[in-house]
Amino acid sequence: MILIKENFIKYKKEIIQSAIISFIVSLIFLIYTYSIGNAFKWQSISPFEAPSILNKLFYTVFTFFTTGAFLYYIIKFWKILKFICVDVFNSWKLYNISKKIFWFGLLAVSYFYIVPTFINVLNKVSSFFFNIFNLLLYLVPSIGICLILFILGFYVFLKIRKDENVVVINN
Repeated sequence: MILIKENFIKYKKEIIQSAIISFIVSLIFLIYTYSIGNAFKWQSISPFEAPSILNKLFYTVFTFFTTGAFLYYIIKFWKILKFICVDVFNSWKLYNISKKIFWFGLLAVSYFYIVPTFINVLNKVSSFFFNIFNLLLYLVPSIGICLILFILGFYVFLKIRKDENVVVINN
């Protein structure tokens, strides 16, 4: 997690510049599409995809931070399992096997239910907002032009302000 944060900080300028360019180009493309006479139609987009089963690391981390954390810290399920397996049946082997079976069950629930449901909701929400924004551009293309000019102006303003704050010291 720290490595991701460091990369975002290190490449912040490039990330922001590429996001601004992508946003402006997509706005120009949408305005051009509507200016040549194409009609608006509601679309279903799916920008997010569920990771494959081979991404075991993702599912392990996801399960640990969601259902695993809930069972471990809130319900104290592992203590109950330890009490039953170790204290009642006096078997550490049964406890370890039960823990592994239960963990694989949690991974299966994450893979087959939780992650696909989350991805579907995320895609539906992003599709909804995409279509609303698309409809707004279709109805009033000048909003898109104003957005383009505002973003470019704001970016130039930030660049000029940043350059003014740079102090040069000559020795």
